[in-house]
Amino acid sequence: MLEKIINIWLSGGWVMIPLALLAVMIYSTGIQLLLFLRKGNVQLGHDTEWLTWVYAPDKANGRVGEIIRYTQENVTAAKHVRNRFEEVRQSILHNVQRRVIFLNTLVAAAPLMGLLGTVIG
Repeated sequence: MLEKIINIWLSGGWVMIPLALLAVMIYSTGIQLLLFLRKGNVQLGHDTEWLTWVYAPDKANGRVGEIIRYTQENVTAAKHVRNRFEEVRQSILHNVQRRVIFLNTLVAAAPLMGLLGTVIG
């Protein structure tokens, strides 16, 4: 079985090397994005903790504490708090969108590399 795989690999020519690197990049980027989304980049607490954190932002821990302190720092109206939460949301979404666009580019390039190998071979 392994011998068959090696024979197919060697008969593919030099295009197999960039194709393999592309596959590794696709999987690593996909796993990295999945872990980022799964982690959520925010540690959630219980509802009672949230109430405590909202009324006393200094007691909040981690990323959630940073977000709560940022959204409530020097604001006078609820509109400003909403705007700050929108800023936080946009900054997190920017990272996700950037990774998704990169992943889409890699996925689109893979069939083209395969086609190049077919044309050359």
